[in-house]
Amino acid sequence: MDGQDMSQVHLYSQLMETQSQILIEAQKRKGKRPQLASRDELAMQYKFSRMMGERQSNLDHEMETIFMPSAYAPSVISFANLTKIMINDLRLEIHHRGSFVLLRSIVPADCTSGAFCIVEDEEGGVFIVKEPYLTQLEDGNNGIRVDHATDISYLSMGNPLIPASWRQTSRDDRANAEEIKLKGNEYFLKGKYYAAIDSYSKGIDRDPTEDEFCALKLNRSLAFFKTNQLTFALSDIDSVVGVSKQVGKTLLRKSQILYEMQQFRSCCDVLKRLISEFPNNKTAMVELTRAIRRVAEQENGRYRFEKMHTEAGNIRPPYLDHATYIGPVSVKATASWGRGVFTTENIKAGDLLLVEKAFAFAFVGDDKPKGKISILVNPDTKEVTMGAQRELMGMMIRKLYQIVDTFLIERILHYNAFTCPLSTREQFLSRMHMAINQSDEYFHSCGIWQMASYINHSCISNAHRSHIGDMMIVRASRDLPSGTEVVSEYHRPDADDDYGAHTKRLKQWGFECDCRMCEARMETNESTQRRALRENAVAALQAGKIAEIDAALKEFEKAHTESSLDVPRIELSTLQFLLAKKHLRQNSPGKAVESVLKALSSLGFVVKGGEIPRLSHTALTVETWGLMTDHAVDCC
Repeated sequence: MDGQDMSQVHLYSQLMETQSQILIEAQKRKGKRPQLASRDELAMQYKFSRMMGERQSNLDHEMETIFMPSAYAPSVISFANLTKIMINDLRLEIHHRGSFVLLRSIVPADCTSGAFCIVEDEEGGVFIVKEPYLTQLEDGNNGIRVDHATDISYLSMGNPLIPASWRQTSRDDRANAEEIKLKGNEYFLKGKYYAAIDSYSKGIDRDPTEDEFCALKLNRSLAFFKTNQLTFALSDIDSVVGVSKQVGKTLLRKSQILYEMQQFRSCCDVLKRLISEFPNNKTAMVELTRAIRRVAEQENGRYRFEKMHTEAGNIRPPYLDHATYIGPVSVKATASWGRGVFTTENIKAGDLLLVEKAFAFAFVGDDKPKGKISILVNPDTKEVTMGAQRELMGMMIRKLYQIVDTFLIERILHYNAFTCPLSTREQFLSRMHMAINQSDEYFHSCGIWQMASYINHSCISNAHRSHIGDMMIVRASRDLPSGTEVVSEYHRPDADDDYGAHTKRLKQWGFECDCRMCEARMETNESTQRRALRENAVAALQAGKIAEIDAALKEFEKAHTESSLDVPRIELSTLQFLLAKKHLRQNSPGKAVESVLKALSSLGFVVKGGEIPRLSHTALTVETWGLMTDHAVDCC
């Protein structure tokens, strides 16, 4: 993730070392029987802890700290093949493989950080934990830790696994399908969608009539839709299409599910069928117009970007109603970097390569920037990161809910997630106005864009990404022949970075860059001449004497022996752009243009027709596109 690495900050490095030591001490108790507090003692501790937690939650400046335990695999064995054990059978720091424990809660769950509650085996919800892991918690108490969502299951009271002494008789046990459907409707109206799904499923098992069956399936489909279980929602709808007497409702519901699944062409087909049978259905007509726009985006890349910026500014969180467009690119194997993205036809600079809606996107707004920010501490990898990673992990887990490996998801996010602003355009304008260094900016919002995650790194990029809400836009920044790998910088070297510092930043992705810029920096790493010349040029710019600036920049330029067509001279171009701005402020536009052309040349651009005085009938053309930087964009 191109986010904020906190592992070198003293406070957080200390935090990581403390947690590492706790894990080491915990392993010394491995296999031992824990000393368990009484039921009343635990309940009292829980009540006090929750009270203190509520007080802390009112403090806006507090950020949650999440400690990752040592990674372990999720359970992949079905309950039928596991052996039941009791709490007294559990031993510390052991994953009890081949077993399960049946528990019930004695207090309401505290969801301040994850979900925490007091449980006993054989008053409250009943759970099964597969292959339980008993460990020492952060507060020093012992607890059964569940990191994989699929390792724990909630059991309804009718489940035969629940002991007779725990079972609570209810009217649902004797209710018919219609009565259970009404109970499910009550849950649905209260926003308890999972409870509604459970009720509708019970009703389907109670020998319903054909009409009741269709109603239960339609209602359960909507509950699945609300919980983003779109495959299940579509399956329920398909099972009643052609059977349900509520044809209009069924077809409209199916179109809505297909829309959310981004199957816009199929969505249009369903809506056209609906309109043919119900010509006066205005909702269907509005939905068809919307779906046709999505098809134009998805198949032809036709977007109204100005409108998208407006939407992103008004919607919170900024989940935009737009389609993914995959342009003339495809994923293929590379020679040495796994898979990458390659062009499938000749591309011109500025052409649209892809516009992608995030698979999952966690937004942190400027109005309350620390509301969703967490510190993620991973002692195994010695990493401390700040951002909305915890929220993004939760989104990923819910979307991948089969057998979910939380630690694998954490690694996927580490290597593939992007941090981003709400709007790259607005962020760029703000940065140019306030003279903020791009490398000093960090964004807490983050997301996963599946196609974009295949784009490999190079400091000499040939594509540029931007963001509008949860949409990522990738354009070519150079002319690209068919079959060219699309590359973009994960982190561009800072002017003050030597080769070692830049390499260290890239190591979080597990590789060393071998581009020509990095090779050149490695070759000149031990020389202090270029750094001294750059510092002289910076000092001259700050002093503001044009003659001294020109002389310093000429000396700095001489220190670059590589062709700028092969190795862009980022530091030199930045200073030349700043000199151009100084010329403008002194009302010398001709000299400003001259400095801009030099700066563009330093980045590898070959520009014709820009000389001052301008020759008549000579068009301004870019014959070769160089490295695109913020200053290059700003000068346009």
